[in-house]
Amino acid sequence: MLKYIFILPSLLALLASCSKENNTSTPDEHEPGGETEEKFEIVNIDFEGKSALIEEVIDVKPNLTYSNKTNSTQKILIDPRPIYEKSTFVPDDRKTYTLVDSVKLISVPLQIDNSDISLGEKKWNYSVQESTSLTALDFKDSVEVAPKKHLSASLSVIYTKIKTPYTLTIKNIKNDNLVRINGVWIGVYPVRTKSSINISDL
Repeated sequence: MLKYIFILPSLLALLASCSKENNTSTPDEHEPGGETEEKFEIVNIDFEGKSALIEEVIDVKPNLTYSNKTNSTQKILIDPRPIYEKSTFVPDDRKTYTLVDSVKLISVPLQIDNSDISLGEKKWNYSVQESTSLTALDFKDSVEVAPKKHLSASLSVIYTKIKTPYTLTIKNIKNDNLVRINGVWIGVYPVRTKSSINISDL
């Protein structure tokens, strides 16, 4: 009978050890002490025209050359594409917020005249990375080159660059708390082209 008394405590210790191993679990973010990621949605965005900075940017394209060795006049297309519009949001606070509607399209300033802002169509995402979009403006041109003549053309695209403060309001979807993010928006738009054409003998 004595040997059973010593065996029983050993057996109970072994069973307790197995029970602890089976009950071991990884902490879940929804359990007390776990972290739940906060998520937000965009409420609105406001731009301040009074502090806007506007400048002209010139993009010089590669020269175009053509030699007409035929006996007939040739029509040569001058096409500066691709030409892009650009949008970048630079927040003052570098804290990262998770937006559930990050693909939501918003309008940004297209023109600013005496602090009055004209917004463009809703086609941009709120992104701290530079966003680009092919312009819908058509800057193509053409020139006729007579027989035995040489064409040399230089072309530049003129852009308007806008820097203006903005305030983005977002809402915590869990508790409806509002957060306002201040920063600077930078936009670049093509407005016109400038060309210089020279035709000489071959």
